[in-house]
Amino acid sequence: MKHFDLPQSDIKVLEIGCGPGALSESLKRWYPSAEITGVDRDELFIQFSKDNINNVNFIIGDIRSLPFDDESFDVVISNILCEHVETSVFFNEQRRILKPEGICICLSNVTNIRRLAKCIDYNVFENNFWVKLETDRNELASNNLAKYKLNEAELSKKMEEYKFHNVSSDYVTQQFTPDHLASDRTWAMTIIESELKTKIEILNRVRNENKDNLFFEQVDKMIHRVNQKYVERKRLYDFGEKQWDTNIITTHILRGMK
Repeated sequence: MKHFDLPQSDIKVLEIGCGPGALSESLKRWYPSAEITGVDRDELFIQFSKDNINNVNFIIGDIRSLPFDDESFDVVISNILCEHVETSVFFNEQRRILKPEGICICLSNVTNIRRLAKCIDYNVFENNFWVKLETDRNELASNNLAKYKLNEAELSKKMEEYKFHNVSSDYVTQQFTPDHLASDRTWAMTIIESELKTKIEILNRVRNENKDNLFFEQVDKMIHRVNQKYVERKRLYDFGEKQWDTNIITTHILRGMK
């Protein structure tokens, strides 16, 4: 996502709620002279990011009290975070760590269209596993997550209320389709590997958070199957058998200056 229009000079950029580090890694690729830092309160995500991503700083921390001095960063970015944090905390803590005229960028997904390749699609066991996992996560969400969700107009207005200026609201639709004519092999494999990495990271987190030995066996079985399926997806790509799997995401990009 190259719609951030950031200076190509030496700048300090912080991603808040970086998860497994995908966006932080992309930021370093897009802005190689920038100093990129990712922060997340999940120790497993931070360790995964440190083990798999080079030239980016990863630190454990929570947006409610970020471990940085006032006016530390030129840019702060968050992705699908604003709905999980009380609005005044979300904006005020970012204002605190931003330098004067620093840039605040908030990303949130508006729509998502997902179509799996047949070779990756779920059998009955896998479908039941993911459905149960999603049900558990939705129950958690109903109690703890997405508690502060605002629509795009409301969120833009709130940014102004919390004393950001030059506020702009934009939308971008991205298509991640390995078999698209515009996707060379490197990009196609990046899409496939990213999907694999995301699923394996979710499964590892579930495994580490659960104490049930029987569930361990189910998760290990799922990890094995997911790896097998993505090996087959890459084989089919190299063999020229198009699957037309795709992930189409429309993202709201909210931007303001301190």
